[in-house]
Amino acid sequence: DMGLNVAGNSDYPVSATDAMLRVQSLVTRTSSSGKVYGREQKLTIEKAIYTWTRGAAYAQFEEDMKGAIAGGMLADFVVFEDDPARVVPLSIKDIDVVRTYVGGELAYERGNELH
Repeated sequence: DMGLNVAGNSDYPVSATDAMLRVQSLVTRTSSSGKVYGREQKLTIEKAIYTWTRGAAYAQFEEDMKGAIAGGMLADFVVFEDDPARVVPLSIKDIDVVRTYVGGELAYERGNELH
């Protein structure tokens, strides 16, 4: 609400480092046992993804080269099987990665070995 940049994190080793589980947590504020914490702190899926992309880049002082798909950026990104904005929020963590690109080059494709 105050316009602050927030970076995604996992609180490892307390919680898993799975980025999509962490995104789901930001959207639902629900623990693995089903308890809701800080209901008023729920984020939209767009804001949750932003924290793990632009927000994380900003926290590393690398927002000029990371965190967005744009000209001049490093172009590390994934392609998901489903749209996180269109699935049931408690299933965001289950969305499979279809492809991973590193530096704009295909590095992983589901069903194939690493390139």
